[in-house]
Amino acid sequence: MSSFIEIIDNYVKNYKKITLNEFIEESKNKLYPGNDIAFMEYFMELADEVNDYKFIVPHQKLFEFGIAVNTNTSNKIKERLDTLGLISGQHYSVADIRRSVKQGGNSIRKQYTLTPEAFKLCLLRAKKSNKENAVDPKIYAEYYMFIEKCILYYNRYEKQLSEAFSKIKDEKIDNLLKSNDDLKNQIAELMSYTRETHNKLDEAKIEREELLEKAIEAKQETSNLNTKLDKTNNILKKVKHMVNVPNTKDDDVTQYYTLLYDKSINQIKMVIGQKKYNSKKINQNINCTVEEFTYNPSPTSLKHATRKMIKDLPEKYSNKLTEINKIHNEKIRKYKRIIIKTNRDNILSENEKNDKIDICNSKIEHYTNIVNDNKNKYDIIINGLPLMNNSNIILNEWSYDEIKKLIRDCIDNQNDYDDVVVNEEDE
Repeated sequence: MSSFIEIIDNYVKNYKKITLNEFIEESKNKLYPGNDIAFMEYFMELADEVNDYKFIVPHQKLFEFGIAVNTNTSNKIKERLDTLGLISGQHYSVADIRRSVKQGGNSIRKQYTLTPEAFKLCLLRAKKSNKENAVDPKIYAEYYMFIEKCILYYNRYEKQLSEAFSKIKDEKIDNLLKSNDDLKNQIAELMSYTRETHNKLDEAKIEREELLEKAIEAKQETSNLNTKLDKTNNILKKVKHMVNVPNTKDDDVTQYYTLLYDKSINQIKMVIGQKKYNSKKINQNINCTVEEFTYNPSPTSLKHATRKMIKDLPEKYSNKLTEINKIHNEKIRKYKRIIIKTNRDNILSENEKNDKIDICNSKIEHYTNIVNDNKNKYDIIINGLPLMNNSNIILNEWSYDEIKKLIRDCIDNQNDYDDVVVNEEDE
């Protein structure tokens, strides 16, 4: 036979909601199958807590449920109540009921009304009468307590069912919150990916612009080279007839390019002439260090090539500085463009923008310092370059050996200097 706990567990497990009447009916069918206990509805009414301490049970119910033998004598009813240990005013109340009689006049009878608690005590304390077919009040006492148990377990069932629904709700809320957190994380990842993609697109665009700039510069350099080649061809045509091949069979008429280095004044005098002429100049400068060079087709071309190389040195070093700083200046322009892009970005937050701009400004400052340092170094180098004064070379910060190396470079690369036009004023 099922128990109240099993009935409750089954309802809660299946999240089934029922009324108290349905619960009692279900319990009756499982605990008292086959018994006709329609009177329980009356017991349910008495067991309702709203009727506690109310005088609502007429004394006629004592006869119905075998608590007292049916009698019309009020004194007998009072005696029975006293026998059962009930107290007037606490367990029951008494009222006079006036009725008309056939003979005329009125009769007065006592009406006793019990509380539900007193009625329960009567069921528990009363004994079955010895009369034939008497009702056993003990049976009804069990039914009454059954109703009280039903109410007790029904309240327990409602509490457990509420807790079960609350747990489901909490789990659903937890799952919903977890889903919400997962969604937030997915959105954050998507936003991060979007920002990363946006930044990569900006960088790709900047790189494309830089490549385009380099292509334009390369095109310009190619055009400049073509122009120089055209000028070189024109110069070759103009000076071709001026080139004289020296007579190598007769050493007396061989032209020499002679350097006379005067260490005391840190200058070099360039002398062009035959052996006798150069020897005379050497004897006039006995304190000088002498270095002789021969050069085909003409030492004069070597002299002018030397002059040109010395005059071109500032431009040469300036071009070197420009080339060295080119990549750094490109970096500076790149980070300036990134700052402009960042300020226009509608996806990044203000803090993210500021962080990115701070990094760019730091990079710009770093490369600007490198550019300035390089410029200062090359300014010192350029200020110390040798100078030409007619046929004299003023060394400044250069050494005699560096000038000799420069001249040897001219000789080693004579094809680059054979086209140098001899300027008569320089002679």
